[in-house]
Amino acid sequence: MKNACSLLSRRALHGAFVALAILLLPATALAFGTVNMKSTTIEEIDGRWKLEMDINYGSVPPTGHIPFDFVFTLTTYYELSITDNDKEPVVRPKVMQNQQPQREGVDIDFADAKNKIWPRTKFQIGIKRDRGFEAGEYTLQIKRADDGALLGQPIHLRFNGKNKLVDRRAIVFSGPAPKAKPDAGAASDSDAAPPEKKEEPAEPKTEDKTPPAEDTPKPPPVEPRPGSHGCGCRVADQPATPWAALALVGLGASLLALRRRK
Repeated sequence: MKNACSLLSRRALHGAFVALAILLLPATALAFGTVNMKSTTIEEIDGRWKLEMDINYGSVPPTGHIPFDFVFTLTTYYELSITDNDKEPVVRPKVMQNQQPQREGVDIDFADAKNKIWPRTKFQIGIKRDRGFEAGEYTLQIKRADDGALLGQPIHLRFNGKNKLVDRRAIVFSGPAPKAKPDAGAASDSDAAPPEKKEEPAEPKTEDKTPPAEDTPKPPPVEPRPGSHGCGCRVADQPATPWAALALVGLGASLLALRRRK
């Protein structure tokens, strides 16, 4: 009786250790099935890389269509750059660290046209640049979407192609070349030939509307007054003084009186 109880207790303890070990196993230990890639080095065609693989589920899947997550992690980036020592652009691999994984969700079909489910299937998937992928090296993990179980083992992939060009050449800042000074003994251009004078536009001539001297009207001549003894002309705008006239009258009377006495 004691031996039976001891055997049962040992089996229970062993079962508990097995269950605890399963819970403590890393996620990679939950891997199932296998994945065989047709090629792990893929050339870029029209902006995408085509992956072809043979998948073995390990057993008959419960359904004909099972969703999976293709998780890509960039490990090496293929930088296309040019430096001062390069004659043409060169691809320089750059090791990447702590990159955010990129996920592509797809359904893998294990059923045929007659809806019969098989444990193996062939599968293709296209990885495009417009989804954020670039030429470089990636680690691929295919995980079952519902529980995260890993299908097969991680796969190292190489995506060949040309990324955006990076110009690492030194930038030279240079101004215009200085003008050469003429030699002291050489004749300068100004001594050799005088600079051509630019003809200035002639100023428009204005017509002189002043009439010629011959056409200028002359003032009429002053006619002498009859009976006067003077020169017969008078200053314009100066009226004759009455006292001068009386003196002339007196002088004439005196001369007349002297004649009569004689």
